[in-house]
Amino acid sequence: MSTLLIIIITVIALQILAQCMLDQMNAQFVLDNQASGEWRRYTAMDEASYNKSVAYTLSKLRFAQWESIYDGVLLCAFLGFGLIPWIYQSLLSAWGQHTFSMIGAFIVTLMILRIPDLPLGYWAQFKLEARYGFNRSTLGLWIADRAKGAVVGAIIFGILLWICVLMFQKFPENWWLWFFGIWVAFQLIMLIAYPKVILPLFNKLTPLEDGELKERLVALSKKSGFDLARIEVLDGSKRSGHSNAMFTGFGRFRRIILYDTLINQLSPVEIEGVVAHEIGHYKLGHIPKLMGLSFTIGFCGLAVAAYLVSNPYFLGALDFSPMHYADKLLPTLMMLALIAPVALFWMQPLMNKLTRKYEYQADEYAHNLVGNAEPLVQALRKLHKENLSNSTPHPLYSAFYYSHPTVFEREKALTRPR
Repeated sequence: MSTLLIIIITVIALQILAQCMLDQMNAQFVLDNQASGEWRRYTAMDEASYNKSVAYTLSKLRFAQWESIYDGVLLCAFLGFGLIPWIYQSLLSAWGQHTFSMIGAFIVTLMILRIPDLPLGYWAQFKLEARYGFNRSTLGLWIADRAKGAVVGAIIFGILLWICVLMFQKFPENWWLWFFGIWVAFQLIMLIAYPKVILPLFNKLTPLEDGELKERLVALSKKSGFDLARIEVLDGSKRSGHSNAMFTGFGRFRRIILYDTLINQLSPVEIEGVVAHEIGHYKLGHIPKLMGLSFTIGFCGLAVAAYLVSNPYFLGALDFSPMHYADKLLPTLMMLALIAPVALFWMQPLMNKLTRKYEYQADEYAHNLVGNAEPLVQALRKLHKENLSNSTPHPLYSAFYYSHPTVFEREKALTRPR
């Protein structure tokens, strides 16, 4: 085993250890707050709902610990025993050494690596979520979702990989800069295409019916100067009892998408507060800023990939057989894609700190747009209760895993004297 491989496996093991420690710290923190009664300071939940949320939180944390260990050990085993190079190069031996066979081998190898995760996904959906009343899916729908997701992912990924290989062949010195520009354009196109082409493959979207809610949202968009193409309802309830709302697209293609569960759980006034918050993200420039951050990370990743492709040591240290320079691109990208999440995990507190700042700003915008904080506060309280959210996460756990402030933190900021 090479020195590089030992370092990579060690870093993965440290990540598993850190994740398990964070899960354990969070579980103990929740139990301590439950036992002391301190939780009453942080939530408006009744005691029965709070106790159920604690049970749900602890169940998810136990599952997360086993998932971290399971996924980490499998990845270390695949790396340590050289199974990833063996799968990839065996497929190439069978299919031939040309562009489309390399792309196919890349995609199939990653799909094979995802197969062991299927039992965990099944258990999370049909055992854990079902135990707390959130699962609405059927086994047939669950299987169909994964099959369609695999096909759609393979098509999109295959197109991007083909473009990447083409840039690599035409511009061997600065291929990554050309591909970065194309990737950015692709991401922007997907903002428009996703709700029109991809989302309908999985969910039914229907226009929001006329009535008080639609009138409020149309008036809100006009008041804020936020042009909308459509307001649609997504049938999220056929899979889960959890609720959500989102915006998609940009410019004249912008849409509001409301989950039907959200409409059932909140009043029109409260949904108005939620949508005002989402409008705040757009009006305050959070969306392009976060996209810029994503593009920056992608740029750095491609720069690292360009360096590793030209490095004669990297692939050999990961047990790949010697290969020509022209054939090194895809296996380098594949190994980088498997290893990169380890580095991104340690960056998560910084990224979450930024998104939390934006959440506070969007809350403040919603407060000013609606005229008072009450609609959003009540919406947050209801969603917190309906989704059995954790009222008292450990601060360090929250730093790593919470992209949003807690309901208590948001309510405190919304209701402070002005």
